[in-house]
Amino acid sequence: MATLHSYWRSRFDGFLETLPGAAVLTQVAFAVVAQNSKVMKGTAFHVDDSYTDGLLLFAGVVAVATLLIALIPKAKRLDEAEVGQAV
Repeated sequence: MATLHSYWRSRFDGFLETLPGAAVLTQVAFAVVAQNSKVMKGTAFHVDDSYTDGLLLFAGVVAVATLLIALIPKAKRLDEAEVGQAV
């Protein structure tokens, strides 16, 4: 049995950390789309308004994420950083 190289394992572990947030957003989006679905012979058909609501949900998420970028502090240049002796 071959093992996965440490480079790819670390990349995959980082990817797995992003999945819970994406899974929650996916479930919320599915609930929004399924909210106005029409059922015919046991099969749910989503109407156009539901897809519009799902699109608006993701547009809202992108807008909030864009606004949150302003809260990230600017990085200081190396010559501006405060340095001192290690304790």
